[in-house]
Amino acid sequence: MMQEIGDEMQAATGALCQNNRSEDGVGILDLCMAPGGYTASALNVAAHPTWRDISHLLHKIEALDTMELLYLFSQFSDIEVFKPLRKHAIRSTFYLIAKNVQPSVESARVAVIAWKKAWWNATFGGEQGVGAQRLDKDDKYAQAIIDSFGDRLTTLARPVWKIQADALSRTDFTQ
Repeated sequence: MMQEIGDEMQAATGALCQNNRSEDGVGILDLCMAPGGYTASALNVAAHPTWRDISHLLHKIEALDTMELLYLFSQFSDIEVFKPLRKHAIRSTFYLIAKNVQPSVESARVAVIAWKKAWWNATFGGEQGVGAQRLDKDDKYAQAIIDSFGDRLTTLARPVWKIQADALSRTDFTQ
């Protein structure tokens, strides 16, 4: 299944092609948390790749944490989203495709610091050192993201929602 999604993603977005070379030798599998089938698709396209693109499985494009992640990535990369037409079509699942990631710009460094802090807090924080609950974002923070990124989010989300709505309209359980 994941290889089919990887192949479909490549056909739709070109996300797995080696479209630029990294000076520091970072390769496609240097940071890999992908299932084997997805990795197989990437290796079919480029057996010895190096570039600065990221694909990230996400859910619920309209959720605040997802919207925030898309907004943050848009600060230091060219983003698009990909929703498989066949696999996971009825689910909220989609992929963030971040191309031309610029890890050395300030917004990227700030994001990584925040993500590391959130991970540490979720893993080791709290009174007993076994993880603390995630801190809720306030309404002003959410509104600031919507004000800055809402139009772009809507543009990104429409195709995702359409694929899901079309797939749901064909299911037995929604009839």
